[in-house]
Amino acid sequence: MENELKPDKEKLMAARHVLAEYGNIGSGSVFLIMDEMVKRSKGKATTGEGAEFGVLLPCIETSVLRAIQIPN
Repeated sequence: MENELKPDKEKLMAARHVLAEYGNIGSGSVFLIMDEMVKRSKGKATTGEGAEFGVLLPCIETSVLRAIQIPN
């Protein structure tokens, strides 16, 4: 999939870090990856700035995700 989609390597760093630390723990890894993305968003206008969400397999859990403004 990576060869076909050719995603920006920098935008995959959070996912690669979490998977290297914890392994693939199924749908629960999504929340760990998103937490890592928030940690890496320091110095940006919102917690989701520059993040691109790729293909996520459907899972039982449903979440409402919002980028929140970071106060200056």
